[in-house]
Amino acid sequence: MSEHLSDLLLDELMLGARPLPPHVDACERCRARLALLRTRATATRASQDFPRRRQQVLARVPPPAPSRSVFSWLRYAAPVAMAMGLATLVWLREPSEGVRVKGGPFVSLVRQRDGAVDAPLRPGDVVTLSLHAAPYRYALVLATDATGGVSPLWPARGDLSGEPAALGVPPTFVVTPGDFTLDAFFSDEPLALSQGQTAVSLAVAACVSRKQPPDCQPPARVAGAVRHHRLSVSVTSDP
Repeated sequence: MSEHLSDLLLDELMLGARPLPPHVDACERCRARLALLRTRATATRASQDFPRRRQQVLARVPPPAPSRSVFSWLRYAAPVAMAMGLATLVWLREPSEGVRVKGGPFVSLVRQRDGAVDAPLRPGDVVTLSLHAAPYRYALVLATDATGGVSPLWPARGDLSGEPAALGVPPTFVVTPGDFTLDAFFSDEPLALSQGQTAVSLAVAACVSRKQPPDCQPPARVAGAVRHHRLSVSVTSDP
């Protein structure tokens, strides 16, 4: 078979975010790669050292820098690799040569305690941002909290959209109380942060004026953005 599954799609299959495609049954190479990912993830979570190292990582979470925007519902934790013991991370990367990503660009959150993708969260959950930009080069992700506040989520710094392929380790966060919505804009050229913030803020204002939830309607099209993807996430205090 001339085409194999991309690393990004294999990540999703390993995490249970998608059903197994027929290609896996027909391709020995892809079955082997998927089995290896699952074996490594299981071994990482089963390690006796996993709980201690996880607590060490969370204990080193730095406070947000006062010079940049922070979120009322989400605070930054140090980006961590699998070797540091949080769990399997979805790497932000471009597919290898000759491997095409199936599906359009989108943004997901991977819950680290069990690998669940886009599942309801609880305060204190550690989540990893999974940003699938291909076939586009640039991405910009904004977060809207339950009060309608709009803040940049990724990139964490600067006033332009970033290149996910250039990021070695995906950003990891600790969730705080309150539902939130992510709006991701994908493009072939860099987008200004102000463009995305204006579009989302106007949509939020329209919803609030009608006494509806802040995410009741998507933002208007942003000039230069080829695709937009929205993810609404609930955060519950239930055990």
